[in-house]
Amino acid sequence: MRSLEANKTNKEGVGGIKFPPAPRTTAIGLIAKLDAVNVLGPQMFERDCLGYTFDLWSRSMSGIQTNSQEQVSAEDVLADIRDIRDLPTRHPEVREVDVDLLSAIAAIETYVIEHRPTVQ
Repeated sequence: MRSLEANKTNKEGVGGIKFPPAPRTTAIGLIAKLDAVNVLGPQMFERDCLGYTFDLWSRSMSGIQTNSQEQVSAEDVLADIRDIRDLPTRHPEVREVDVDLLSAIAAIETYVIEHRPTVQ
């Protein structure tokens, strides 16, 4: 089994890209908070899309191997967040995005911005 120490130190990738530590337990907590939001229709669909994308991204940032066809970037996660915020403009039946959903995506957005790779 892999050591959890990998999550505590920066990992350096190809081309000088630094991967900040991304604690998996925090990501799991954020996913649980997102999943706990009770919404229907387009909000539920977009919530589930974000949950899947964020889970894949956070796994790779925590050093967990994922299928190469399932790899996503921080920008993919942030795009899903933008999609949720833009729901009222794309779906007239959604007058406003659920407050709890907005809170959950704001926490995920902060996590992604803090832990996405940066070029050194």
